[in-house]
Amino acid sequence: MSDIDEEETEKKVLLPPMSIRYCDLPAELLHQAQVYAHEAMEAHKLEKDIATAIKKRCDEDLAFNTGGKGAWQCIVGKSFGMSITYDAKWIAFFDVIPAEKTVLLFRSQR
Repeated sequence: MSDIDEEETEKKVLLPPMSIRYCDLPAELLHQAQVYAHEAMEAHKLEKDIATAIKKRCDEDLAFNTGGKGAWQCIVGKSFGMSITYDAKWIAFFDVIPAEKTVLLFRSQR
């Protein structure tokens, strides 16, 4: 195995089961958002801290900041209502089943 293959293997994260409710992100960004959510849930207990950690990672990741100027928003919880306006192609809404939490991640319009 080459060094590149070993690096790619090390980068893969085993994610818990997740259920996608709605997604209008490219597949690679959805996967990365799920990784960020998993890592945030491992590091934090409070939902507001989990949401802040996910938002911060998206704000810092160049792949999440192409094709628009809106700000990333993140909501994490077990039950919530919402009425939002978001940039087309920039939303993910999924459940992290073992954590019994739902993540809504979207880029707001300017």
